[in-house]
Amino acid sequence: MLEKRPLLDRKKYFTFQSVVLLWWAGFKDGIAFHRCVVYCVHDPRIGHKIAECFVLNGIFLISILGWGYLAPWIKQLMQASMAGWAFVDAAYLLLLTVSTVLWLIPVYFISYRLSCDWYQDIARLALPVARTRPGQGDAQPPSAAQRQQHRQRQGGVAAEIAHELFRFLMFLVFFVQCWVVSFVPFIGKYLYFTLLCWLYSLYSFDYKWDLARRDLQQRIDFFQQHWAFFLGFGTAPAAVSLYFPFFSGAAILAMVYPLVILVAFDSNARVAYCAVEAREQAAGRKLQIGR
Repeated sequence: MLEKRPLLDRKKYFTFQSVVLLWWAGFKDGIAFHRCVVYCVHDPRIGHKIAECFVLNGIFLISILGWGYLAPWIKQLMQASMAGWAFVDAAYLLLLTVSTVLWLIPVYFISYRLSCDWYQDIARLALPVARTRPGQGDAQPPSAAQRQQHRQRQGGVAAEIAHELFRFLMFLVFFVQCWVVSFVPFIGKYLYFTLLCWLYSLYSFDYKWDLARRDLQQRIDFFQQHWAFFLGFGTAPAAVSLYFPFFSGAAILAMVYPLVILVAFDSNARVAYCAVEAREQAAGRKLQIGR
């Protein structure tokens, strides 16, 4: 006879199964770009902003790919024209360094700056549309009691500035933490990928929560509670970031990130959590996923 699996192991198995289901729900939401059509139809300005972002970063990407294609030819030409010179490789390396410092890096920061402005505009235009969509409770304006609690927590302009500063530092520390854990032996790259998934998810959903005037602590609590969903939501952007070289990956992400922000507006981790919870209850089990 087969031995019965210990109860503790069975609980771990079903908990892991629920985590996978929540991850899958987040992953599907993260790549459901067809949902963006609704926002572009409701407000054509959203489509115009997406097109501007796509064109600018598309030109940046084409220039990177073009340089990557031409660089080997330039190296061969230099080797042929300066045959026998000892500093051919050094001259080619200097050319790559100069092109990176004087072209790639400045264009990258210009693209990043303009794209951030467009992301904010897209989020601002998308919020009214999101409030008409079903199941978007976290995009709704806070209640009177929540607004009063928020004002009490803010305590004036100085406290609001401190609130935004803390928000900035939170993202900065999160980014530095992603970079630091990448140096951990053996498991560093896996930890880096995991934190990067959460970072992209938090950055995407924070546009909606910030415009909806959600308290920062509420955002953090909600994110910690639904970590499995957000892990799945950020998997695709994180995979793009790791698969491609830095500048190419940055250009591709900048092109598609407006769509990621829009699907974040059209997603609700709580709905996915309730669906998995109902599934577990139907099977006579209780959903137990820690923060």
